[in-house]
Amino acid sequence: METLKKVVGYICKDRLRVTILFFLCMHIFYSVAFLIADVDAGNTIHMVAAFIYVVLLVQLKDGEDKLRIFTELLVQIIVFTIAATYILGWDAGYGMFLLIMIPGMFFIGCDIERPEWYNGVASVSLLLSFWLLIRISDWFVSEAALQWSDYKHRCYVTNAFLASLLLLCFGVAFEMEIRRIEVNLKDKNLMLIQMASHDALTNLFNRRIMNDLLQKAGNVKREYGRDYSVCICDIDDFKKINDTYGHDCGDYVLKEVARLLVENSKTDQVARWGGEEFLILLRDMTAADSFSVINDVRRAISEHCYEYSGQKIKVTMTFGMSHSKYMNGKENMILQADSRLYEGKQSGKNCVKA
Repeated sequence: METLKKVVGYICKDRLRVTILFFLCMHIFYSVAFLIADVDAGNTIHMVAAFIYVVLLVQLKDGEDKLRIFTELLVQIIVFTIAATYILGWDAGYGMFLLIMIPGMFFIGCDIERPEWYNGVASVSLLLSFWLLIRISDWFVSEAALQWSDYKHRCYVTNAFLASLLLLCFGVAFEMEIRRIEVNLKDKNLMLIQMASHDALTNLFNRRIMNDLLQKAGNVKREYGRDYSVCICDIDDFKKINDTYGHDCGDYVLKEVARLLVENSKTDQVARWGGEEFLILLRDMTAADSFSVINDVRRAISEHCYEYSGQKIKVTMTFGMSHSKYMNGKENMILQADSRLYEGKQSGKNCVKA
């Protein structure tokens, strides 16, 4: 089964080309078989069909319109089946390929841009051809078909095997395609969730998600009495960094600071609050423990070596904190932390105010 899936995986890469190759090989095989069996009519019709498929392959190589070649493929299958039924008889089993190509048509045409009416017209054409051949098969037969009756059963069995193999490949291919689409949809959904909840540059939570986390922390405080701290921090003189080294350097500093905030704050609940401003939510900590953690974060930020395009950059941050033991409500916590941040900026920066 794994080998079959690998084969079908290859088929999925260029469905039209591989389908043409399948029929080309089938006709070459039959041409040789009829030549050995000394059935000239069968040999001739399969040689002509093989030549047509070679032409289709050459057209594909030259980059011709895929829809036109796909249409030529379907027409070739219908015309050949009618001709083979007349020359070799209905009992040879060539009519099976008309039915097999109905699901095959949808599979092959998935990656070919075509009009909305195309599938309906093609399906009706294949079904109508099959039905007409059944209706006229009793009298629509050549003298040659009557002369090789000893080989009809073998031909029918071979066609049944080839048609079943082709149908099996189409079925497995459909399953693989559905699974591929499901995986792509899951990946895209995860990407959309990531985009909706995280800042694109720093990969931290965005403001909307942090507001939800703050609301949940407040609810837990009210119900279970579990304290939390809010810290708002800001990169000192960030405008000067942008003006001196450029905005690409500013982006580099933002990403480095974001990484250090997460690594040293003992929490993953860190958000880019806006511009060069960040918010850290610390749960289940006393005011003193929260202050100690944030001071360690401040020290890590200021002691880190920032180097961009061969230039070392000095980066510090100022932190303002509030604790749920002394303040109630998300808005009040944020306002107090922001007020403490302003005090820290006024008192010299690179400090923690609580």
